[in-house]
Amino acid sequence: MQGLGAVTTENLLQRGQEPLLKLEIWVDPDWINICDLGGKNYLESISISHAGAGMSPNPIAATLSAEINNEGAIFHPKHPSSGYTDYFEAGRKVKISVGAKYGGTDYWWPRIIGHIDVPKFSGKTLKVSISGLDYTKTLADTKFRKTEVPPDNYWGDVVTKDSIATEAAFGDEIYVEEDAMDTDDAGHDNVDNWVPTGCTKDSIVDGTSPSNFVGEFTVDSGEVDPGAYATNGNVGAVEAEKRYRVTFYYRVVNAGDMTFELYEEGTSNKMAELTGLDQSSFTQKTLFFTATKSCNLKIRSYFNNLPGEPGIYRFRLDHISIREIIGTQNESYNMPAASKGVHYVELDYYDDGNWLPVWPGRQIKGDEGWFYNHDNNIFYFADGKQIEAGTANLKVYYYTATHPEDVVARILWFAGLYASEAAAKAAMEWDDPGFTVPQVWFDAGKSYLDAIKMLCERCDYRFYFKYDGTPVFKPVPSPKAPGNEDLDLEKQHISEPEYYEDRNEIRNRIVIEGLKQALPEGAEEAVPSELKGTAFNQPSIDAYGENTLSIKNHLFQDQTSIDDMCATLLARYKDPMWYFDFDTPFNPAPLEIWDTIKTELLLMTAAIPGLRYGSFKYDSGVHYGDADTAIDVRGLIRDIKIDKHNITYKCEEVT
Repeated sequence: MQGLGAVTTENLLQRGQEPLLKLEIWVDPDWINICDLGGKNYLESISISHAGAGMSPNPIAATLSAEINNEGAIFHPKHPSSGYTDYFEAGRKVKISVGAKYGGTDYWWPRIIGHIDVPKFSGKTLKVSISGLDYTKTLADTKFRKTEVPPDNYWGDVVTKDSIATEAAFGDEIYVEEDAMDTDDAGHDNVDNWVPTGCTKDSIVDGTSPSNFVGEFTVDSGEVDPGAYATNGNVGAVEAEKRYRVTFYYRVVNAGDMTFELYEEGTSNKMAELTGLDQSSFTQKTLFFTATKSCNLKIRSYFNNLPGEPGIYRFRLDHISIREIIGTQNESYNMPAASKGVHYVELDYYDDGNWLPVWPGRQIKGDEGWFYNHDNNIFYFADGKQIEAGTANLKVYYYTATHPEDVVARILWFAGLYASEAAAKAAMEWDDPGFTVPQVWFDAGKSYLDAIKMLCERCDYRFYFKYDGTPVFKPVPSPKAPGNEDLDLEKQHISEPEYYEDRNEIRNRIVIEGLKQALPEGAEEAVPSELKGTAFNQPSIDAYGENTLSIKNHLFQDQTSIDDMCATLLARYKDPMWYFDFDTPFNPAPLEIWDTIKTELLLMTAAIPGLRYGSFKYDSGVHYGDADTAIDVRGLIRDIKIDKHNITYKCEEVT
């Protein structure tokens, strides 16, 4: 329960106090009280449903709605001269408080803070209708994006390494033409087999090239992309599914860049390419590809991205070699001691600043990706993947063991609710779950609210925002001991409670599926789950029918945690629970979901002959109600709804 300040519980429960309502909106830099705007109260009604710890791990959002008097249309956005036209707009921060007057003093308790959805302006009733949610809406509207670099959907660190060249064995060279662009150094000076389009060709002495003669292609153009290229229509035959390595030297004279492409002869079926070739001195490039079919191969060198002004632009080629790869082997990389697995890998293949992702080996073809060995804490590429040696050109994003409360704090920060993760954790009310999760990630496109739900499932915790916007991440609530209730409500304080059993919440079979594979080699491998647990209670099934609770949550990453949670949930849900609901008209008691209350439940005895309910014995003055029986019941508040000055509570009965 919120603090009472100078108000006593006797004050709080007395009849006849004057109820108060207040609605404020944030108009930078101040909170504006709509109940005292220019000396007038424009608030007509409010309705609030509170947030709090529910029966399930699903975060519960507080909701609000209100009607505001718009006499004179002063809040209408089209009003020509009012100073209040921007007061009610989508996204505007709003808070509502309830209170009462005690001893001539106004006492207030905030009940919700959040944001307005789209307001509605009625011309018929001269009212503004608003609705909204607490800060839960921000978490629901914000989603993880894997496109961020570094990715924002995992918890861990990154290590940068030098790539180690693949050890490879090669077959014979398949490109065997003896011209100026062959791999030998015989000084041949012809480019006869090359066909230029939109450019000219020649065999020249460069002086800085690996061999005496090089092939030169020249375009005289002022276009950014003149469409000029040169093609060698048959440089040898390749076989389907075999791997090949292409090496060549190139140089760009003047400006612009080139693209080097490999095609199936006579078709537009491209097998491989290198783009952005823009070095002004001879530079060696290496290209690996797997032949998609058995065919003859052609090379095309394409001019593109020229400066866009008249000029002579040249592209020179030398030392082209194409060889079949008949065997490869990649070295492994030691990971930091804190590593609990690999999330994401980026490689600058050619040390040119172009970072590209590398996907896990079992997600794609097994000879193309990367793998992680948990036993030895090493990272390695599949032997079939070609890697060139490089400097600081390999980034490995890896998981570290993470406390669940730290995950929540960072999500709150990412959502923009706090200036930093540290600020979010400092503001949050939380308990330590007592464990860490080895690998924390969430799928791209999943909302922040979905992620927090998964954390709540893993910890058996509840998350919500309090009346003042404070985030709460704590275990399932327990009732206070008898005599320590937050409030003791006698029958004269409340309406007659409705007492009932709820069998809809019975779950007598619990199934939990954890990580797809126990600490897998790549978080997104499409392999069946190896972590699964089940618990059931046959007497409950016999009595109420089978009702299954299924949880799929990759934050469960060991069998013990799954088995323990199955047992915990089964004990909680196998039997029906009893509830009681009641109203407290005109009573602004600042109770919260999760509070423990005690009240009286009236049990009617047999009627006294000759009397009507509510009548008195004429000879004794004894009321019929004196024959009633009242019993005490205790409960955890599970739901609170406020409608104007009337408050309705739903309580789970506790002993």
